[in-house]
Amino acid sequence: MKIWTATSSPIINEFLSGTVANDPMSVFKVTLIQVDPGLALLSWSSVDGKFYRTSFADNVEGPYTTYQDMISADPVGETTRPVPTRPQHQYYIVEVVTEESGPSQQKPALKIRNPGPNGGRFCGTIQRTIDAEADNMNRPQSLSGVVVPVLTPIDDRERVDEKAFRIQLGRLIAAGVHGLFVGGSAGQGPLFIMDQWQRMMEIAHDEVGGAIPLLAGVSDTSSQRICDKIGRVRDIGYEYFAITPTFYLAAASPAEHLRLFETCHDHAPEMEMVVYNIPSCVGCSIDIDLILQLARDGRIKCCKESSGEFDYLRPLVERGHKAGLNVLVGDERMIPSGLRMGGVGLIPVTANAYPELFVEIYNAAMANRADVLHLHRHIMNIREILLLRGTCWLGGLSFAVSRAGIGNGRTLSPLEPVGDEQKKLILDLLDRNPMK
Repeated sequence: MKIWTATSSPIINEFLSGTVANDPMSVFKVTLIQVDPGLALLSWSSVDGKFYRTSFADNVEGPYTTYQDMISADPVGETTRPVPTRPQHQYYIVEVVTEESGPSQQKPALKIRNPGPNGGRFCGTIQRTIDAEADNMNRPQSLSGVVVPVLTPIDDRERVDEKAFRIQLGRLIAAGVHGLFVGGSAGQGPLFIMDQWQRMMEIAHDEVGGAIPLLAGVSDTSSQRICDKIGRVRDIGYEYFAITPTFYLAAASPAEHLRLFETCHDHAPEMEMVVYNIPSCVGCSIDIDLILQLARDGRIKCCKESSGEFDYLRPLVERGHKAGLNVLVGDERMIPSGLRMGGVGLIPVTANAYPELFVEIYNAAMANRADVLHLHRHIMNIREILLLRGTCWLGGLSFAVSRAGIGNGRTLSPLEPVGDEQKKLILDLLDRNPMK
């Protein structure tokens, strides 16, 4: 490791950055954790009220490209932000933004090298800082907290397993989650035939009984089919529904999306519509300006964002705040940064297995506790085994939940069931981290 600092006094540097020069235990510490092949989390010791910048390069001498500028320090003594990674090693700069440097000028304070998938830990002193007031993005909320996208157990004839489904719903409520989302991708909503889809919705509404907010997934291939589902859940008694852009003959343009969302909202204006951005399932992202227009027009109050793209999530949250839009973070990789930016909650699929863990990280983030990153690392390890080690992410998660006696672990055809190798990994995980 090599550290670059300004030529001015290191004692002054450490004082300005919030470290104590004569205390060897007081250091500016940077940690890089590889999350996925294209994403890592960069964390560093920070001082509340300071602004930081992250930059990256493929060569230690640069040139360095600014990735995020004017990052307001998180008020927990440590700031975490995602950074892009590539197969080759990259080098990163963490620096403090000064009045002299301003946005996007290169005045590096610390450079570190990406050591690969195992991450690394580095220390050094920082150059200069400038005080600034952090933005408080707390605001009145509707849907918020931990909203779990519920798995729907099925029997051997691919019908909803009512007993197992009720057990899972009750288990999640008992764990202290703040809301439930049924009929989404985790719930296999678009895959069910209509009578089983409706039965799923009826069971969930009956079991939850108004204990916590209940969100119905109504996504389908056309406005007409979605409006039919909206009418059905309205008649059951739902107050919230979530929709993605239509798929198969995909609606990809902002004009098509606007037409869809306006039609669906106007079909049941007494219900709250939640726009759901999940390009991995529908093949396109929803234009941010369109989402903000819907919020300003009073058609939506909340959006679920599951792209996993920081460059989409950040402006959605920051600009959404001004438009009165609440954002729920749907990609588990984005939990710390999404909540710190002002997201009002999360919709984590892995919470089907470990709901208490996600309630814990949400509470930790809301209280600005220092263990948020530690909890997130644990979540990422679980996510890797349950979701990413097999052909179908839903197969591994369903199998894990079945080991708690909830359902048979099957998914609707033609989805691939969990394989033997992944089963072994999951069983080992469950031995080390038993589900409650």
